[in-house]
Amino acid sequence: MTLDQAYQICREITISHYENFPVASRLLPAQSRKHIYPIYAFARHADDLADEAGDREGLLAWREMLHRCLREAVGHPIFQALADTIRRFELPV
Repeated sequence: MTLDQAYQICREITISHYENFPVASRLLPAQSRKHIYPIYAFARHADDLADEAGDREGLLAWREMLHRCLREAVGHPIFQALADTIRRFELPV
């Protein structure tokens, strides 16, 4: 999967779950918008795991994947795009 495809998947997740995002995203510079998508998709999935009867193992695995994606390439589209965004903006993890 290409990085652009990974960002597109994150965009679709964001748009389908967050009703106010299309309006709020207009406040961001166009070049920054795509980098919000993987951050939201990551947090959305973590929230879903927490809602699933407190899926502690799932949350721990999700956190480990976050750290792993910064060390090596992973096949998950959210983490592909998220790792790129974290590196590009030097975001703390």
